[in-house]
Amino acid sequence: LGGLLKASLRAGDIACRYGGEEFVLILPEASLEVARKRAEQVGRKVKCLRVSHRGKDIGSVTLSMGIASFPEHATTAATLVEAADAALYRAKAEGRDRVIAAQ
Repeated sequence: LGGLLKASLRAGDIACRYGGEEFVLILPEASLEVARKRAEQVGRKVKCLRVSHRGKDIGSVTLSMGIASFPEHATTAATLVEAADAALYRAKAEGRDRVIAAQ
């Protein structure tokens, strides 16, 4: 997954692990719509991955994603991540395998 995320980024974009199974993508100068399109594209690519664990195929993986934009949704890095995280949990609550923008 990390390799796929890295391959999906532009020069200047940043991907990093945020928690156990959470990643943060920082897309400088990207509008909310560009971020949404990029997230949807990454989600489609991830669905095509075949994942195995200890030699057993565990099938496909899907992503739930929350996106937020500076300064539309937050004015600091910390509140921007909080806004995206809240949107992520809405995506999970609404059925997973989707992209939800912060409100």
